[in-house]
Amino acid sequence: MNSLKVLYLINLLRNETSGKEKILAQLYENALDDNPDFRELRALLEENEFYFETGKALHRNGQNLLNAAMEQPADVFNILRAIRQAHEKIRHEAQACKRLLDEPGAFVEPITVVEKKHIPNYLKMLETLAASCAYLIAVYDGTQNLKRLTWAERAGFTERVHAVNLVFLPALCQINQIPRAWLITRKELGGKNLLGGTCFSISYLPYNHIKVLTSGLRTERLTPHFFLNMRAAETGESDVPYCWGVGNVVSPGPNDGLRLLQGQTFTKPPMPTREYLLKAPTNPLRCIMDLAGQRPFCVSPEDLVALMNYWQMGYEIHRRRQNRLCMFCGKPLPSGRMACPSHFSIERVRR
Repeated sequence: MNSLKVLYLINLLRNETSGKEKILAQLYENALDDNPDFRELRALLEENEFYFETGKALHRNGQNLLNAAMEQPADVFNILRAIRQAHEKIRHEAQACKRLLDEPGAFVEPITVVEKKHIPNYLKMLETLAASCAYLIAVYDGTQNLKRLTWAERAGFTERVHAVNLVFLPALCQINQIPRAWLITRKELGGKNLLGGTCFSISYLPYNHIKVLTSGLRTERLTPHFFLNMRAAETGESDVPYCWGVGNVVSPGPNDGLRLLQGQTFTKPPMPTREYLLKAPTNPLRCIMDLAGQRPFCVSPEDLVALMNYWQMGYEIHRRRQNRLCMFCGKPLPSGRMACPSHFSIERVRR
């Protein structure tokens, strides 16, 4: 039977019957529970979180109407009409807030109604957005502007919405120039160089040009903006792209970018000590990570190539000492010598 008809009949019985108040009250409660508008409003109040004064006013009004329907059976039909308007308004507000949260881009409108079951996913999404912003700012602009960003791990839902939309995303959008793409090449030292071997040189090219140069290579993505030629790293091949990227070399990656805000990020890698120089710098990202330990880092491509050269030179010196090779030309030497005597002789010039 239609719940409105049941409520009407129960109200008639209330007026015409005495001594059965408890039974009639239970029947009235059951009829309210069967009413779709009453049930819808109650479910919305239970299933959603309400924020700011707008959201709290919606919750307060809805709860008052539910109480009134229970306590004022004589006016129930007017109250049910108000209940229908209340749940429609809450539903509309919740849908508007969901659109804001689901669509890309920053917004300034307050989030007033959110389904409770979606809040854990939204919290994770907001944290990921903040971390990605911090990572991209470090890649494109270094760490200077990260110093004014903070992220509270225990912040509530609305605080995180505010931080992402009014702090992190605007900070990222303020970067008005993407840094140049760069390419590092391994080259053979020779000619008038005092010490033979290999070195690394950096050049700056349009990224589309770099994509053409590296399109046929077996590539490993070291970070989202940093790539390595696997063949060159494994074989020592020279005069081909060795590694390349855009902006700074940053670790950790986008998902853990909030670690960059903890104040322990280093930007100038320390020079490797002897224990590091026992192996070749084949993977430049691994070289920085070995020196950084557990600390996050943001290293410019210029500092990266300087580190690679220092590491390569140290490794080459160690290799030649271990194998009794001349420090200058790499030729085999008898025990006890570090260089060929010819390198210290003065050649007479005939006139």
